[in-house]
Amino acid sequence: MKKPYNWNSLINSLGDCNSPYAYIVAYYLSRFDRDGYQKLGFGNMTDTHEKIGSLLGISANTIKNFRDAFDTYHENRRRGWWQRELWRFEKEIYEGFKEYSEE
Repeated sequence: MKKPYNWNSLINSLGDCNSPYAYIVAYYLSRFDRDGYQKLGFGNMTDTHEKIGSLLGISANTIKNFRDAFDTYHENRRRGWWQRELWRFEKEIYEGFKEYSEE
């Protein structure tokens, strides 16, 4: 896969982030919703959050909360964290990956 156009600023912004891979996975889960969960093949949402959390060394609830940050910006059935704007590194992730297809 080709790097996002904003790769350098995205990487620089992740200095503010303690779990960059978790945010990128959370973006994927938010954007591709049910299809994304199914393609990952870890089971239902809860099982997927637990498996990803285990792989990345963070809690399943953290994965869910990170996903919620992006939900407002994608057409899915969740409202997410509609009460706040994306943080700097979340914006970079969103901007960098929004043009990519799931393929």
